[in-house]
Amino acid sequence: MLKSAGVMAGVLALVTWAGMAHADVGQAGVVVREHTARLQGAVYRYRTEAGHVPIRGTATGDLRGRMFYTAYRVPVAAGAAARPVTYFFGGGPSQPGLGFNHRAFGPKSFDANLQLIDNPRSLLPVTDLVFVDAIGTGFSRPERVEYEAEFFNADGDARSLAEFVRVWHAQNATPETPVYLLGGSYGAWRVGMVTQMLSEMGRPVDGAILLSGGILVGTKYLSENEITAYRVPSQAATAFHHGRLSPDVGGSQEAVIQAATAWAKSEYIPALDQVDTLPAARREEIARALSRFTGYPLADIDRASLRITLSAFTGRLLADQGIKLGWHDMRHPANAGARLSPREDRAIVDDIRRNLGFNSELAYLGFETGYSPSTAEDYVPAGQRWGWNRGINTKVGTDDDLRSEPWIPRAMDLNPALRAFVGYGLFDGANNCAANDAVLEHLEDKYSRNYTARCYWNGGHRIYGTDSEWERLAADIVAFIRHLPADGDRQEQASSRRPME
Repeated sequence: MLKSAGVMAGVLALVTWAGMAHADVGQAGVVVREHTARLQGAVYRYRTEAGHVPIRGTATGDLRGRMFYTAYRVPVAAGAAARPVTYFFGGGPSQPGLGFNHRAFGPKSFDANLQLIDNPRSLLPVTDLVFVDAIGTGFSRPERVEYEAEFFNADGDARSLAEFVRVWHAQNATPETPVYLLGGSYGAWRVGMVTQMLSEMGRPVDGAILLSGGILVGTKYLSENEITAYRVPSQAATAFHHGRLSPDVGGSQEAVIQAATAWAKSEYIPALDQVDTLPAARREEIARALSRFTGYPLADIDRASLRITLSAFTGRLLADQGIKLGWHDMRHPANAGARLSPREDRAIVDDIRRNLGFNSELAYLGFETGYSPSTAEDYVPAGQRWGWNRGINTKVGTDDDLRSEPWIPRAMDLNPALRAFVGYGLFDGANNCAANDAVLEHLEDKYSRNYTARCYWNGGHRIYGTDSEWERLAADIVAFIRHLPADGDRQEQASSRRPME
């Protein structure tokens, strides 16, 4: 179906654009160019836009900041239904939305020699794409330095992104145009907050796509002990990957995960719930089982808490080899496997300057460094000056364990048609496949029926950083946007979900 739809888009010679004034060449400093790409076997003509949207104070209309974006839009025939628009938010919070472009879902990506090629995993065949840089990232800046505090906190950042969507959509689309929001890592939190805010503004979101940032339902569905216990399956898979499990645990990744999940549910959670009164013999039994399933040295397990922190696990699993594993992909050493190439960063920004025509003299924050003042000594990224004024703090007096508010359920209460797609990687220490799946099993039906969830068994924090999972993730998101059933071999509805899917 994608191919036939693409052929139609590719052969259209006379087309109109949905939402037109802001798309005129040169207007409001937006650079517009025409391009083509062969995607899913069809040639697509598309228009790129690169420029700023002003963020203004509501009461006075004074300019508070300028938010940069790049948009990719396919023309539609006169009278045809409007194509969906998907807005992309970066994580960090110091990362721009552009990171999802060439590395994931834009019409162009790079080959091994950093030459631009058509991206076979692009979402452009099913939705227009708008990559948004939050203030303090990319080419986005506050208008004055004293305005930084308005944007460099969770609430102000989300409100400015909601304002971007309101303004861009009003100038480029119609009330009937479907709206999707996509974010990864902290960008998923941005999606959750903005989804709620837009719903409260009367601009419902059709779909929230949350990657590597959790399911955003708050804290009432799982205890801290359950969250701890449900880390064991991904730790077991990591230990299996590195050859640190006894063969009797399981001979395959799936068998290891199933055994670890069953033990975590039946033995580990009850033990943690009564850890203060657990008899010594039972305490030792749990410690030995925890070591067996995770590969973690038995001698290093604290018999009082019976817990293994993420830092301890990644630091100790391969300590005898002098290797500390990375949080975001526990298959690789820290700062290795998931590291992004500075050369690729430069190539991405070069494409924006040369091919999209936005040749700004500004440093593209998050991908480039500037020299006035010296970045290394004087410039502090927005994320390092961040105010965490949204979220639920489970440890009073510290920001060490901040969890999401129930942003998506609140938005679903306002807009029962809202759907959410959630993706997370098995080897991402910052996420928790089994815990997310357990939460979805406990959600009220009015919420769970609108969720589609997937644990990517060969994925890390950047799910699309693994080629096989990049392909699967793109296909799953296409199915979600097109309201198609997910592949039964790779994704299941909440009512029939396997232990880790």
